[in-house]
Amino acid sequence: MNLYLSTCIVNDISQVLLSKQPK
Repeated sequence: MNLYLSTCIVNDISQVLLSKQPK
């Protein structure tokens, strides 16, 4: 449960970082 939750959080953060990066 905790591992799944942290995985979701990391996924969300990575998506935000990727969207913020200029291309």
